[in-house]
Parts: sequence; C-alpha cells; structure tokens
Amino acid sequence: MFLEAGKHVCVEYPMALSYQAAAQLWDLAQKKGVVLHEEHIELLTEDYKQLKKEVEGKTLLEGSLHFAGGALKPGFGFPAFSGIARLSWLVDLFGELSVRAATFEEDAKQGYSKMTAQLLTSDSKLDIIFFLTAFLTTDPLT
Repeated sequence: MFLEAGKHVCVEYPMALSYQAAAQLWDLAQKKGVVLHEEHIELLTEDYKQLKKEVEGKTLLEGSLHFAGGALKPGFGFPAFSGIARLSWLVDLFGELSVRAATFEEDAKQGYSKMTAQLLTSDSKLDIIFFLTAFLTTDPLT
C-alpha cells in the first residue's frame, strides 16, 4: 500500500512468505522509483554484536539453537518460517548452511509442535541442530 502511494518502505526481515511475493514488491518499488529496504533489526543489537565478536575466529565444534514460540494463527505461515530469523543468525555467524536432516512432530495432547533441523556448514565441519517448538497453549510453561 505504501509502495503504491510512492513512499519509501523499510520492512523487517523476512519481507514476504515467498520469493515471488518479495520479487513483486521489489519490482513495484523500482517502478515507483522508491526505496524498499529489508532489515533484520536483531542483527544490529548490542547483544548480537557481542555474540558475533565472541565467535569470530573460533571453531564451533557442536551447536544447537532452540527457539520457542506460540502457536501460529491459521494462514500466518508455517513452523519453519516462524524461526527464519534465528536461521539467519546462524548463516551470519557461520556462513552458508545446508540441511542434512529435518523432522517435524506434533503432539496435540501435550500442546506443542516441534521442528528439528540438522544443518551443516559449507566446509562440512559443523553440524548445528536447530529446534523450533511452537506451544499450542498461551503459556509455554503449562
């Protein structure tokens, strides 16, 4: 809507749920002659900058990242997408990653779903396990 009105737009990463939707936004911005900027704000925080300093030049031998959040509303994406910002941390810290294995489990009785991905660094020296848990209750501790 803002691009259509000829306004510059800054959006939080990720910009869209699909490449096609993002490409359409970029095309519209170019057509209107305005700036469309995508930013991952978390990567600019002092905590993240400190983390990046701490891992710079070091070799991580094993790693895991656990992200927990609430249930996704119908039509608001899919479990892997809700953790995409955390995955971008890993790419920023360790370079390009590939998926070695992934699983998804859901337990309605316990009120959660869990996605686990085993990621491999480009030099094949490090496996990173990524856990994404979505709690179906409003309080993840219940």
